[in-house]
Amino acid sequence: MTEPAQDYPAAARPCFSDGTMLLDQGRLANASHLFGLGAECALKVLLDGHPGADVKLSHLPELRDHALKSLNRRQDRGIQQLLIRNT
Repeated sequence: MTEPAQDYPAAARPCFSDGTMLLDQGRLANASHLFGLGAECALKVLLDGHPGADVKLSHLPELRDHALKSLNRRQDRGIQQLLIRNT
């Protein structure tokens, strides 16, 4: 039996949108969970194809650590600064 394909780009945006809605309603625990899930999905999109990590099985903070090591192109500076600031 094969594992179903994961659509991380499609998952990241609804997590952020739903998390924002829950945050506005004061449902902080659920909002923070969805923000974390969305962040994981977004990092998996960025790290897909980079050697050294099986992003399908990785979670925060392992994904963050791998991103800090792997995303070192000029266009990755914004995500690097965000990840360093929130370590």
